[in-house]
Amino acid sequence: MIPLLLLLVSAFAVRQHDEEVDSRDGNTTQQPPPSLPSTTDGPEEWGILDWHGCEMHNNMTIVGIRSLCFKSNAVAHHCFSVLDVEDDKEQKAENNPAPLEGAEPGYADVDVNVTANWENKDLLMLDPWSHEWVPVRIQNVAAVSITLRYLTDYWIWYRVKRNTRFRTFKPKSIMLELLGDDECKRSTGAKFTLAKVHCVSSPLKLEGANMEYAKIISSAGNYKKPVQEHKRFVQAGKTLGAYWSWKEYKNPLPTTVAGLKAWTVKYLHGYPAYKAMTHNCQQFDTGVYQAVAATPIEAGRKQSTKILKVFDSMFSGSSQSS
Repeated sequence: MIPLLLLLVSAFAVRQHDEEVDSRDGNTTQQPPPSLPSTTDGPEEWGILDWHGCEMHNNMTIVGIRSLCFKSNAVAHHCFSVLDVEDDKEQKAENNPAPLEGAEPGYADVDVNVTANWENKDLLMLDPWSHEWVPVRIQNVAAVSITLRYLTDYWIWYRVKRNTRFRTFKPKSIMLELLGDDECKRSTGAKFTLAKVHCVSSPLKLEGANMEYAKIISSAGNYKKPVQEHKRFVQAGKTLGAYWSWKEYKNPLPTTVAGLKAWTVKYLHGYPAYKAMTHNCQQFDTGVYQAVAATPIEAGRKQSTKILKVFDSMFSGSSQSS
């Protein structure tokens, strides 16, 4: 069971846009009445939204989407949505300086001695263990160490040496993926795996040879097989379409990172449980792909028979499952 503090914080992350979206596939979201106790069986009914890796880029516009997959273990594939993003025209000149020459991602090295250079900013760090550039956020700079959070992890903080390199960057793509989190129990005693949607920004446009970078910033484990394009790149529409099962979607959300966040909140309200054979990463990815595409897309969803559905409870999710 998820610790109560994490559960409450996670619930807030999902609930903060309650008044902007519908819930439960059509019913208008309302705050729970006072007669309903806020127990451990309440907040997790809405799933977990980890938007920390994209929160600072909510104003960016989504220009297109593709679907990628890689093998996460010996028997399963992890599929996820990659959305190319850009600033509004008015912001481009100010926020997108010309990249420096060379193969390193990002724009410029960061002097951590100046607090304004890193406070409340997403940065790239040259990971001292993997030797890869990964998105992070610095919490504190001390005399000999730096405390930071990897935006590819969930509520985990680390310390690195003071001489670790950091660089500024502006996302070229964002990655949206559904995973199974901890196992929870309802008041009835029934167990279920909590659904978690994770969003993280990428300094590289995740296409061609850059697709392999998706494994570095993904929250799912990988089986050392190459990343493959599952659905081709298509242009984004001006608004986000409905998820295939939503009965009501009267006010389409804008095709921005903020709009996608609100869309994902609505999804989690309708499908708070992760199910390996039905409500899984492939079906969520297909729903996002269809919602973003400018023209209607016929894309097969992963459907399972009643026989397969009985296996849902046998595959409990984790931060490494999809």
